[in-house]
Amino acid sequence: MTPNDVLKEWFSRAGTNGYYPAGVGSTYRLAGTPLNCSASNVSSFIDTQTNVQIRWPKKLAVKTNRWRVHTRNYCDRAAIADTGALSVTGIWFGTQVIASDGSLSGTWAPAPTQVQGAFTTDAGGVEYVSPWVTTAGSQFVPYAEHMISLGYTRAAQNNQKGVGG
Repeated sequence: MTPNDVLKEWFSRAGTNGYYPAGVGSTYRLAGTPLNCSASNVSSFIDTQTNVQIRWPKKLAVKTNRWRVHTRNYCDRAAIADTGALSVTGIWFGTQVIASDGSLSGTWAPAPTQVQGAFTTDAGGVEYVSPWVTTAGSQFVPYAEHMISLGYTRAAQNNQKGVGG
C-alpha cells in the first residue's frame, strides 16, 4: 500500500490540485505508471549509446481520456542526475504486434502516431512533462498491448539499463 504522503507528492508532481485532475469530476482517476526501473551501477547494466530509441510496452485495465509523459535524465536508485541534457526526437504511441506464441514482438501494428515533437530535457535532471495527449486515436484501450516510444541523442553518457530501458 502506498502511504498518503507519497501519493500527495506524486499528484503534486503530476500538476493536479488534489486527488483529481483540475476541472474534471470524481469519475476520473490519476494512475502513475512508471515505464522503467533504474539499474545498479554494475557495468553490465551500463551502455554508452549516443543515439537511442526506446520502446516501452504498456497495458492498462482502463480506457484513458488523456495522458502525458514525465521524464528526466536521472537515476532514481543512485539518486544521481546526469549533468547534461538529452535531445529528445519525439514521443510515439501505438499498439504492437503479438507473436503467434502470444509474446510481445516490439514491432508496431500499424505505424505509431507521434504524440509529442522534439524537446530537450533539463541538464540537471529536472523532470520534463509533456502536454496532455487528448486525441481520441492516441488513447489506451483496456487490455490492449500498447507501446510508447521515445528517441534521444546525446554526445556521451552512461545509459542505465533496467526493466523497460
